[in-house]
Amino acid sequence: MLMYRVKLYVANDAGEASTKIISSLGGVQIVEDNPDIIFSASWPHRIIKEMRDQARLCAVNIHTGLLPQQRGVQPLNWALIWGDEQAGVTIHKMVDSFDAGDILLQSPILIGKHDTINDLKRKCFKEFEPLIKSFFENPEFHLNNAVQQNQANVTYAPKRTSEDSQINTKASSDEKYRLFRACDPEKYPAFVIKKDGTKQLVKEVTSQGKIVYKD
Repeated sequence: MLMYRVKLYVANDAGEASTKIISSLGGVQIVEDNPDIIFSASWPHRIIKEMRDQARLCAVNIHTGLLPQQRGVQPLNWALIWGDEQAGVTIHKMVDSFDAGDILLQSPILIGKHDTINDLKRKCFKEFEPLIKSFFENPEFHLNNAVQQNQANVTYAPKRTSEDSQINTKASSDEKYRLFRACDPEKYPAFVIKKDGTKQLVKEVTSQGKIVYKD
């Protein structure tokens, strides 16, 4: 059995999930120096060319988005806000631009009409294990069959802040419902600004657009 030396650049839930899966694989050794493969998951910093070139075979990233659509940070939130029908998980080569490298493996995921951001994350994380296992079974095969991204289909998901969770009460029912489903209830809960300028947290938005406020 071939043994691949792998250096990890990981953070957050995606990084934790990736580390657990990769560490369980036969034929893989986690290392700090002289890697065959650099593997990134939710790493918040740019991995420059000099760092990527340390890998004998390749530097790859696992991205929770259906590239070339849904590039950028927090793509799942934006997929819900945009009303995309699909999200996905993609393993791709790393290049100088974020999420722009050739696609090695990809798993599309249907977005249910009532899926929340946490539902969508769970769906994506279920795809991590089969994709990562498939990649490490034969990295050279996937590298030789990489698919270039179609630049005409690129969409970009910018970083979200707490202010992006403000619901416009005059928006359409569908827009309000999509935004509420995209809001992380722990980090960035949905809210409205009342007439007196105060913030009111939102408990729920129904599919008909009715807003239910927290006490």
